[in-house]
Amino acid sequence: MAALAEQATADPLPAWREGDDDGAAHQREFLRPISVVSTTGNVRNADALVADHQGYATLTMVQGGTAPMIILDYGRDVGGIPVFEVSVVTGTPKLQAIYSESQQYLLPAGDGNSAAGVSFVGDCGAADLARADTYPVNGPGMIVNRLIQGGERFQAITLTAPGSVTLRVVGIRATFFNPPPRANLGHFVCSDPALNEIWGLGAYSLLLNQVPVRSLPTTWTATPDGVVVPGKEYCVYQAGANWTDYTVTADAEYSPTKLLGW
Repeated sequence: MAALAEQATADPLPAWREGDDDGAAHQREFLRPISVVSTTGNVRNADALVADHQGYATLTMVQGGTAPMIILDYGRDVGGIPVFEVSVVTGTPKLQAIYSESQQYLLPAGDGNSAAGVSFVGDCGAADLARADTYPVNGPGMIVNRLIQGGERFQAITLTAPGSVTLRVVGIRATFFNPPPRANLGHFVCSDPALNEIWGLGAYSLLLNQVPVRSLPTTWTATPDGVVVPGKEYCVYQAGANWTDYTVTADAEYSPTKLLGW
């Protein structure tokens, strides 16, 4: 039987702060991968995308050839708005990013597929319903996903159309709650290492499921031209989920630029 829990006034989640004495890693709003798990196909300098590295990573795909891929590890579960800084583009490539909390379910389309047994329940609000996002890349600049990818440790970067993309930065703009290092004092320690780990993971999971007030992007946006409804998004009034016999007529305009929020 495990010993009784010991209460103390110390920083929470010490295991997550290993090698980070002041807890600054948990205050960064922009999170970068900590390692490259693997590369496939024509990939150059993938390590440039890792935190504390500089340079440029290039993915190149030729017609009929193997799709290049970089699998990145953030070292822990994170969540937020994906960001990509594109430096150079040749041809007409499409950049795809795939997300998963477990590497086992990362490919081919992230852990939102039925094989992983994951489903979205209720009103997803500002969450991205897809675990694989594809962006046409027309030139240098920032690609910022409009919706939250809410819970991933692993991220795959690949091309789905021929061309070449050079990236300077890939990362996640954190939306989960990052308290100051000494905002929540206390920790749990007992003689059972498994229970200690379970407590740490549980406490971190609570933080990961919180977001600062007014930080979520709007699901639909009203403009002078009408309501902008980006792709893959829905907005459900849960109390009326079982309503029937309603007919809605609307005019719609398709705009790839507006879909991506550029």
